[in-house]
Amino acid sequence: MWTLWKTRNDLLFNDKVIPTPEAVIYKMVSFLSHWKKLLTEKNVHRMEVMIGEIQQACGLDA
Repeated sequence: MWTLWKTRNDLLFNDKVIPTPEAVIYKMVSFLSHWKKLLTEKNVHRMEVMIGEIQQACGLDA
């Protein structure tokens, strides 16, 4: 959600248009990967699985 909000704000306030919809997914995966180090070990594994599922569902290379 945070990635969508930031992308929306960039469009509205900075007139910045994303090049492709996949760019939002890449930003989201990057954001999740960056912040997963704050999670417990159990939740880190769950987050890695979720990131992998997102990438697979969107047809992105892991």
